[in-house]
Amino acid sequence: MAGEEWARRIVEKHLQRPVVINDNGSRPSMYDLRIGPVDAPEVAIECVGAVDPVFTETWNIGPAKGPLKSSLKGNWGVEIEDSAPVKEIKQHAESLLCQLEDRGIHDTSADWRLELQNPVLFEQLKSLQITRILC
Repeated sequence: MAGEEWARRIVEKHLQRPVVINDNGSRPSMYDLRIGPVDAPEVAIECVGAVDPVFTETWNIGPAKGPLKSSLKGNWGVEIEDSAPVKEIKQHAESLLCQLEDRGIHDTSADWRLELQNPVLFEQLKSLQITRILC
């Protein structure tokens, strides 16, 4: 029921309309939320728990905590694989990004170039499962 209440508040705030929890457990197959009267709702909503736990964990230990503070000159974005070690990436991010800044590399999407120019840095990014860095 906690998930439905959370969803109810979000939908109500977003639509700026009263949203009611409809499923009180009195009958099977009731939809969870509704807008409008019981006998003729304008909107019926079914809440489902389709959140990927890996994405949720990655978000919670990474971006949800806000941007990292650093002494970098640029504004950097880091793309990672689903199973990347976020805590380890956060530990090494500033050092890796400083190396890229110092070399004038602002986009690692052409990773074959980085692999030729700096194989050690390339392997560090690969081992951390970083797929792209962009300034």
